[in-house]
Amino acid sequence: EKPLQMQPEFIYPRNNTVEVELGSHLVMECNISSGINGLIPFWQVNDEDVDIFDETYREQFYEEGLPHGLAVSGTKFNISKVKVKDYAHKFFCHFIYGSQQFTAYIKLEYPARNIQGYLIGGGVSLVFFVFFTLFIYKIFKIDIVLWYRDSCHPFLGKKVSDEKIYDAYVLYPKNRESCLYSSDIFALKILPEVLERQCGYNLFILGRDDLPGEAVISVADEKIRQSRRVIIVLVPEPSCYSILEDESEKQLAIHSALIQDGIKVILIELEKIQDYATMPESIRYIKQKHGVIRWKGDFSERSHSASTRFWKKVRYQMPSRKSGSLSRLHL
Repeated sequence: EKPLQMQPEFIYPRNNTVEVELGSHLVMECNISSGINGLIPFWQVNDEDVDIFDETYREQFYEEGLPHGLAVSGTKFNISKVKVKDYAHKFFCHFIYGSQQFTAYIKLEYPARNIQGYLIGGGVSLVFFVFFTLFIYKIFKIDIVLWYRDSCHPFLGKKVSDEKIYDAYVLYPKNRESCLYSSDIFALKILPEVLERQCGYNLFILGRDDLPGEAVISVADEKIRQSRRVIIVLVPEPSCYSILEDESEKQLAIHSALIQDGIKVILIELEKIQDYATMPESIRYIKQKHGVIRWKGDFSERSHSASTRFWKKVRYQMPSRKSGSLSRLHL
């Protein structure tokens, strides 16, 4: 049977690129199929043999017979470690048939970056960072806000005056002999000591700053409108709520002003109140809307520091003050 006559052609390479990592091992192979024995392919780089381009690149030639008189001729060499220079040139494989030279090449390239992997990794990192930031902010929110007020407000422009005179209007139950909770001491001594003397706030305390003989309802209504906040001190014993029970008309005017004018209210419990059902509806409304801060200290000097957790919570809900007023505070 006569050998099958066919035009020699490249099996591999076919002018293709190969992605390979720098420093990795690679076998460069070139083979052709034909019906002619004795065709010898050879490698060249930059118009010179590969062993001249790099003396470690040693070609190995081979030829294999196939059925029907076909043959596969090839050459290969090993790149033990891919170098930077290997990416700069094409590796050409040649063979000569008749008076013609046939050529195919391989071009080495760096592996394409896994953009999807980077996007997924970046997205996961971003989500983790956001949740971590929110977690840290939730824990240290009060300290962060107080630090910001102390550190950053001096660099901000002056705010337009809100025409308010007082930073807070203080409302507290007048103490009765049957009460175990010294609301008078807290409202008239401890509260001014911390908020006025240490923090520089200006308070209006009903029972301290109002004048004898003044109409209580009109004074309260006027002073509340001149205040940025309203502090209401609560105690758990109903018998202590003389300010809420004996002066119901005054309380009606006060809480109407709070609800209508939208003034922020700070509720302070001197002791945990188990049931607010006996409280006036306005107090329940304010608690639901603004929450409550519970006093956990005592009436000793150590509870008079603005740096304790309780006073930080109160300061957090108070309006910000000028830097000079807070310069001596420490978080």
